Amino acid sequence: MILRPHISCTLYPTDGSDIYGKDLFLTPVVTTCAIVKLTETTERTSVRTDSSATRGYAGEITADARLLFSPADAKHLKADTKVEVMGVTLKIATISQRLSIQGLLDHFQVDLNKWVD
Repeated sequence: MILRPHISCTLYPTDGSDIYGKDLFLTPVVTTCAIVKLTETTERTSVRTDSSATRGYAGEITADARLLFSPADAKHLKADTKVEVMGVTLKIATISQRLSIQGLLDHFQVDLNKWVD
């Protein structure tokens, strides 16, 4: 089975960081991907470092995603690359090669987490 992705996504390869620790990006690459999973949720997290009686909470948006890319995008796929797809900004966590039944490279499975500035 040959993957034919149709969803537009933008990859922002990183090129180190500046003196303030902010990521420096190379030229963005616009490509296509296939979405297997794209979940964006709000989780309750403790605001206070102690467990006082106020029990302050905040909503933290988290994302969990799995995208598929064609072999042509292999040179742009690296851990920690910023990816924007359908209005969600993500960071590549893992990249796995997936083979066809004939043993040929079919696509790359990319697992991503929410991008945090």
